[in-house]
Amino acid sequence: MATKEKMTLEEKLKLYSEMAIKESGMDEDEIIRQMKKAKAQGIMYKTYARFQFWKYPESEWPELPPDTPRRRRIARKIAEEHDRDLLEVEREMFLARKDLWMQAKTFELFEWDLLDEETRKTYLVPVYTDRMCMEHQLENADETLLDDKAAFNRLFSAFIDRKWFEMDESTSFEEFRDKLQDFDTEEFVVKLLDSYRGIGISKYSKSGDLRAIFEEVHTEKRIAEECIVQHDEMQRLCPESVNGIRLVCLYWNDEFHLLYAICRMGAGKGNIADNFSQGGLAVSVDTKSGKFNTHAVDKEGNVYEEHPMSGVHFLGFQVPFWNEVVSLAEDCSKHALKTAGLGYVGWDIAITENGPIVIEGNNRPGINMIQLCMLKTYGKGVGYLLKDYLDQ
Repeated sequence: MATKEKMTLEEKLKLYSEMAIKESGMDEDEIIRQMKKAKAQGIMYKTYARFQFWKYPESEWPELPPDTPRRRRIARKIAEEHDRDLLEVEREMFLARKDLWMQAKTFELFEWDLLDEETRKTYLVPVYTDRMCMEHQLENADETLLDDKAAFNRLFSAFIDRKWFEMDESTSFEEFRDKLQDFDTEEFVVKLLDSYRGIGISKYSKSGDLRAIFEEVHTEKRIAEECIVQHDEMQRLCPESVNGIRLVCLYWNDEFHLLYAICRMGAGKGNIADNFSQGGLAVSVDTKSGKFNTHAVDKEGNVYEEHPMSGVHFLGFQVPFWNEVVSLAEDCSKHALKTAGLGYVGWDIAITENGPIVIEGNNRPGINMIQLCMLKTYGKGVGYLLKDYLDQ
């Protein structure tokens, strides 16, 4: 079988300069000058032409988003599925990345190329969450206090309401065994100190082979915690996971604002974590009533009117102890500002038969989960939720 010969640089320059001249209407000498300058900066001729670099000041070229194999792969998939011109999709993805810092996967997930301009205007750029964090923290703020699970449990001991202990390679088997016996629950979880997205979390039973469990978990710094026994109503959603509520809160100038809330739950795939990234589901919660007010979605953008395993219908589902949940989030927010200098935090809260308890705090909670819920249910983003608070 004959192999396709590779184009020389001169041939590429000729091909893509002709494309650029035709689309820009600019002088050939100027286009070629720009393309050679771009090439010297590591920008391919093809990239210059496809993404119309002539539209931008030359000083901005190094800041423009790079053309990547991942983006090209996703663009091809979108163009095929939506019957769109590939170059048009690639350019839209390029602009979304340039103007909104939108990742290629988010572009695909939100079906951005199909949204009209009015809908796009309701979209909240995820980088706003970082701005919210930076604009609402004190000079002595310490974000690491929320990242380290042992440090968090110590700092928020009044709010977690469960027994736990820290371990590492120096912990003896006897210490591990004796501390576990003090737990009130038969089952317990072990977490890496810096675990995130549900990674590095395992559940065990005290009646299991404790020696084998110890050998498996004590070689790195971890914490062991009592298992959370959740409220029957929350258990009904998905019995396999702790189905927690994330409340994204702002506490600033002695005022508390609950910006939005979502419930995260397992999807019945045998994963004990409720994390969205681990195949779980997310659904928006009305901040006033505590009722689910959207359908649920997963990380692929699939929509669920009811839970695929339990069959629980989402719209109108009432979260138990809602007033107490909000009150706990407010207390935690005050404590976070006072002790860690953090005014913008996403609190993960579980609900037991006796009321809510804190699982953990997130210093830069993402916006995509609730935004996807709103877009898939009502066809609009959530820009209205945070923009009013950005410069307070």
